[in-house]
Amino acid sequence: MQLRLRTKLTLVMTGLVFLVVVVLSGVYFARLTGQVIQETYNRANELTQQVFAQARRRWQTRGKAGCKRIPTRRRIGAITCGGHSNETKASRKNYRRRLARTPGCTT
Repeated sequence: MQLRLRTKLTLVMTGLVFLVVVVLSGVYFARLTGQVIQETYNRANELTQQVFAQARRRWQTRGKAGCKRIPTRRRIGAITCGGHSNETKASRKNYRRRLARTPGCTT
């Protein structure tokens, strides 16, 4: 089947327009994706800096308050199995009491 010249030109122009739209959409999508990744990286970096700054301030104020260092868990007599210790409720209760008696210290 032979196509007329007008039909051939219409198909060629339609193909070129379609090609230009696809290329421009790809470029736009690539730039948009890069921008989103950069913004996510910047937010994560800022959040990391805030967390470390808060931890640093907490550590410095902890030293000024005169708090003594209390371990997070009492390990005397505790047997650790698979990352969990079999401490008794009484030892956890004693730890909480010691922590509450220390002025200016919180967990």
